Amino acid sequence: MKALSGVLWFTILILLMHALRDIYGPLLRRRVVKIVLAPGVVVFLFFKILACTIAGARVREIKPFDDRADLLKYEKPTLGFLGEFLIAVLPLACLLLSFTLLCVLCSVRGMRLQPLPSFPLLWEAPRAFASGSWHFLEGFFLASWKAIGNWRLWILLYGAVNVLLAGAPPLKDLKHVAVALALAALAALAVNALSIEIHSPNFDNIAGRLVGSYLFLFGAAIAWIALSVVTVGAWRLFFQDHSERR
Repeated sequence: MKALSGVLWFTILILLMHALRDIYGPLLRRRVVKIVLAPGVVVFLFFKILACTIAGARVREIKPFDDRADLLKYEKPTLGFLGEFLIAVLPLACLLLSFTLLCVLCSVRGMRLQPLPSFPLLWEAPRAFASGSWHFLEGFFLASWKAIGNWRLWILLYGAVNVLLAGAPPLKDLKHVAVALALAALAALAVNALSIEIHSPNFDNIAGRLVGSYLFLFGAAIAWIALSVVTVGAWRLFFQDHSERR
């Protein structure tokens, strides 16, 4: 059930990315923010255009760094639902794979993240599930703190910010991403039902890299949302209310 748990945790990661997009939505349309997030914007836009080309959707307008403008405008794809699915899923998948490559190039020595708990624990042993989730977050913060002087960690954090904001699917694309996650869940169930096991050092190495980058993104998303809640709450409590009283 590890594969199915991975799909479910990945679903939560997509929801966290969408939450961050909602929190910082107005800022993401500002030119200065787009320039700061240029690597993520460029990679995402490149694969978006590639997906549009494959899906038969004519690109009408490209404005990656214009103030208060959409990155890309395109016509309806000739492939119908399959084309819309490709346009929604391919850029996100490629951006995540690009972050995995960044994690390989900038691996931080000694930074080992604990795995997230398996979802069956949620209904079999809720305390164990909660404890496992807490230990993961605790391990992420401790590992990040120990490596805070390592420049590679800051590159990974910058890459994570790019992925979490630039790669967050808009509301219109969420249904297609949900279809992709549902297909992945069905594939995980099929693998579990057929008891398929792959014994290959190369496969284990690639899977380990993917999982490691995914865990880093998940920890960064949780930490960022927590920081956003605290900072936004403090702003509204101490500054916004004070200005309204004046």
